Amino acid sequence: MSIHEKYDESINHKIAHLKKLNDQYTKNKNFVTYFENLLSLFNVSSTVITTNHKYFLGGFVEGEGSLNVSAKKMAEKALMIDPEFSITQHINGVQILLLAMCIFQTGRLFYKSGSKATLVYRVDNRKSLKTKILPFFKTYVTPFSSGFKKHRVEQFEKLLILFEHGVHKSCDGMCNEILPIWDNLRMQKGQKNESFPDLASAQAFSQKTKKSKDF
Repeated sequence: MSIHEKYDESINHKIAHLKKLNDQYTKNKNFVTYFENLLSLFNVSSTVITTNHKYFLGGFVEGEGSLNVSAKKMAEKALMIDPEFSITQHINGVQILLLAMCIFQTGRLFYKSGSKATLVYRVDNRKSLKTKILPFFKTYVTPFSSGFKKHRVEQFEKLLILFEHGVHKSCDGMCNEILPIWDNLRMQKGQKNESFPDLASAQAFSQKTKKSKDF
């Protein structure tokens, strides 16, 4: 077996084991054990977090991190809006993803489907986004960001507040407050796999599903 074949086999093994760890975490909800198992899987030492680590991660997130909002058509004919924070790295950079996980004490590590060896650190729990991700952005990222990125963070925060107030539960709130923010923040514009090509189609779908539920 060549060196490249051994390397690929090692990566495939780690990806398969990562899936098992995620399945276990889904069942037991024990973040500490999940994180320790990830450190062991990728042979990364635990880190005592300092302010310097946070500023380092802040600079990294400014360039590589993403605040995104997706819209999905659910099986029960409903529209699901999912805000999330993510960082994507080749498996060789997994140490940075685990540093982020150590700082935030939340989120999961996934293999990016279709890639050769790309991992994604993702936080999609709304409470964690509001209480852990956004405060970090305000201290270590946005003070050094462009006006465009600052506005994006502000819009993301506004979306989370609207969800917290239950605005998404009404057709009017979803169509006129939630979806316009989704349209501004979404990253899928122009892609073949996007659920909706534009704001109007998402609003029409939301109105249609709302009417069907009323009957």
